[in-house]
This record gives sequence, C-alpha cells and structure tokens, in this order.
Amino acid sequence: MEDPSDRYLASILTHARDAILSTDGDGVVRTANRGAERLFDRPAEAMIGRPIGEAAGGEWAEALPEMVLAVGALACVERDVRLARDDGTYVDVGLVLATVSDEQGRPIGVSAIARDITEYRRALRDLARTNADLEQFAFAAAHDLREPVRSIRMLSSILEEWCSEGEAAEYLARVQHTAGHMQALVDGLYDYARLSGPPPTLERVVLDDVMADVMAALADRIAEAGATVDVGPLPVVRGARDELRLLLTHLVENALEYRRPDGAALIGVRGHRDDEGEVVRVHDDGIGFDARYARQLFNPFQRLHTKGEHPGAGLGLAVCRRIMERHGGHISARSAPDRGATFSAWFPPLG
Repeated sequence: MEDPSDRYLASILTHARDAILSTDGDGVVRTANRGAERLFDRPAEAMIGRPIGEAAGGEWAEALPEMVLAVGALACVERDVRLARDDGTYVDVGLVLATVSDEQGRPIGVSAIARDITEYRRALRDLARTNADLEQFAFAAAHDLREPVRSIRMLSSILEEWCSEGEAAEYLARVQHTAGHMQALVDGLYDYARLSGPPPTLERVVLDDVMADVMAALADRIAEAGATVDVGPLPVVRGARDELRLLLTHLVENALEYRRPDGAALIGVRGHRDDEGEVVRVHDDGIGFDARYARQLFNPFQRLHTKGEHPGAGLGLAVCRRIMERHGGHISARSAPDRGATFSAWFPPLG
C-alpha cells in the first residue's frame, strides 16, 4: 500500500522553484523536476536517462560531472557558479550536491539542488556600487567642508577677542561651540569615509613606538582630565602605521571621555598574545556601559549618552572597527555600568 507521505513529498519536489535532480551511481539523471526544466531550459524528458552534464547542457557539461565526482569523496558539496546556457545567456547558480546511500550506507547516486541566484547577485553588485558611491560622496563632502568649518572657528575666535562681554559675546560662544561640534563630525566622517578605500599596504609596525606618538599628542588632554595612562609592552604587528595611530588615539580618547566625574581616571594599555594572534587591550575605570550594547557601540553614530553629557560625533569606535577589519582583525568591548570598560583589538599573528 502506498504511503500518503510519498505523495506529499513528490508534490513538493515537483513544484519546488529550485531545480532538483537525482542521478544514479554513474551520474545518469533519474529524476528532474519543473524547477530543473526552467533553470536548464529543457523538458525533463530531455534530461532523464542522460549523463548529468550532457542533460544540463552549456558549460554545465564540464562543471557538473566534476562536482559529482567531488561529492563522492566529500558526501556534500556546496558551490556558487556562473555558467552559460545553450542560448549563450549566463546564470548565477547556488548548487548543493549530496551523496545518496542505500541501507548499508553505500553510495548509489547523487541528489542535486540548484537555485537561480542571478537577481540576488545583481542586487548585491548594485548595492556594493551604491555603497561605494555614497562613501565616496561622504569622503568628498567631508573633505570640502573641513576648511570652511576651520575658518568659521578661527574667525569667530577673533571676534570673541573684540567682543568679550555682552550679548554678542554669548552668541559668539555659541557659534564656537556649534562649529566645534561640526568640526568633530566632519573630521569623523572624513576618517570613516577615507577608510573605505583600497586596503592599506601593511608593514611591520612596533606599536610601542606608535603609542608613544599617541601619548605625546594627547598629553595636554590627559593632563586636563587628571588621568593616568599606564602603558605596558605592546606587540609588533603588520599594519598601516597612520591607521594604527588613529586606532589607539580613539581608544584612549574614548576612555578619557567616559571617565568618572568624581575622580582621576586610570587607563591601562596592554598587549599580549593568545590563540588568535596579537591582542591590544585598553582598559579604563570609567562609567562603563550595559553589556547588551557592546556590539552596537561600533556602528556609526551610535551613542549611549546625550551630546550634552558627552560631546562627540559618535564615529570614533566605528572608525576603530573599520581599521581592524582592514587589518584582518577584529575589535570587541566588555563592560558593566560603573565597572569601567575594556576594548580588545585582535591582530593576525605576525608570522
């Protein structure tokens, strides 16, 4: 007596949008559904009883038999390919081939599932092109805005010296504050967009030397905050020196910005090696944050506090993440409210 579930399965296979074929142990097609007819542009009768490559036609004639041989050794093969039909048109296909075994586990054939991903691939290419255009626009806009913003700050500073009292002085102070925020935003956008360009040329970089430059550049701000930055030995990595200087600068600035308001900040910068490679950790004893937000901190313009509480463009940690991605590494954060925060940057082994 026929099992009703067999009818359901047969209906699913017949009407599935994906192309589904099966072969015997010699690679000869035994079944082909309607999805296969659409994808290979030929009726099932023209495929059944023929070797799978010959049945599919076009460039499939060479590619599919090779994959069938591969699946015999690997049990399952997944691959995205771009192949030509008989009419000369191209199609992007996601393929899954798996071994079919008998009750004793002996291979008796191969099942093949193929999905037309041409539109998906085209959408990805269009999206990548659009993102590249947007990033180029952001870079150009940020670059062109930097000088006007600097001029606004400089000229308003000069006017402040002439108008040291009264309503005009108050307005000029507001202009200076707003222009300062605008400059931070423009500089952040400039750095972020600049890092979307071609991968950097990586060379051997001694991070101890880079950190010394960062400490010199931030000396006034560290003193103003009453902070202590304790720097331990740092690793040697492969990287772009300017980008790594920017990375460490942002991490130390972040620790300074989110220090406790009632005491001097203590910031530690350490390096060590683990199973993943070289690690640089920047730890602070500041206000911390809820661990639930650890991932979103590295997205552009993500803030956990208002601008009134902590000014800034919300781009520093996003820049850090992009730098680490360009170096083949990654960055993460660990924290709890009122417990400080630790930012860890992993670099591939120097080799």
